[in-house]
Amino acid sequence: MPDTDPILNETDIFARLEFMTWRDEQLEAISQQIERNFPELTSRIDEQINNAGTLDLAWSQVQLGKKISELCAEWSKEQAEQAVEKTESALADLWIKLEPEFSIDPGLRDRFLSAAPALASVGLAATSIFAVPSVVTYATISTVILGFSFGTPYISLPLLGLGAGALGVSAFVSRSLYDRAINSWRAALRRRAHKRAEEAVFGLGAPASQRTILDDIQALAIQATANSMEVRS
Repeated sequence: MPDTDPILNETDIFARLEFMTWRDEQLEAISQQIERNFPELTSRIDEQINNAGTLDLAWSQVQLGKKISELCAEWSKEQAEQAVEKTESALADLWIKLEPEFSIDPGLRDRFLSAAPALASVGLAATSIFAVPSVVTYATISTVILGFSFGTPYISLPLLGLGAGALGVSAFVSRSLYDRAINSWRAALRRRAHKRAEEAVFGLGAPASQRTILDDIQALAIQATANSMEVRS
């Protein structure tokens, strides 16, 4: 009985290798974007902590943590929009390279488009791939980003690890001691918040299985590309 498995010819191999190279370049570009813009997130966090009233610092720990979580989510959505926009723009370069091969082999385009979604997901974080809607495209990405929950929720781990009672006690001792305690509290919060942001965005210090914001943004951009190719072809 003849072998019915598809056999890849030279044009198939070329097209797939070009796509994988292009995909890896986009993943690297997204990583660089997130690393470059991460200080902007920590600056927003610092501003939130520095502007928080003493009552928020001492007693409303959960509320302050939620505000910082919202900042992280807002920043993540902004980064996702930038990443998808740049990836969509870069797709034109890929088509320029592949068009001559499509002309030589009329069936190559359909074979390539059929394989693209599976090729796109190779090497991406499985938890992020499962989290991304399978039908995401450039046409639907804005709606998907608005409703998407990036990574592990920032507030899922305690943001504040210090006892608030010490501030209340110091207030009865002296004003200068109280002011020093407040400044120390803010500094500790900033360090704790930065560490938590690094974990949420890059996975630093987190279990290997934990979803990260970087993984999710990469998965969104690449899957949207793979699912949009047929429309662009």
